[in-house]
Amino acid sequence: MLINIDKNHPQILEGLDIWLRLGLISDDEVRQLCEKYLSTPLPQVIKTEKLVTNTKTTQTQTDLQPTIPETSFLSP
Repeated sequence: MLINIDKNHPQILEGLDIWLRLGLISDDEVRQLCEKYLSTPLPQVIKTEKLVTNTKTTQTQTDLQPTIPETSFLSP
């Protein structure tokens, strides 16, 4: 099935839901379309460690910093 999706259309999810309820498209097809065209990957997390010293103890503190991937998986 060839479907032209406008990811900016305000009623895209409602339309996919209607097609699903009418049996025109399967749940797996909806999931695939949404994953391919209507989602973006989560930013990668970079783990860095800082050594925190104190007069009584020494401990390691971890900072998690998100990064934005350089490439997009969405088609223009």
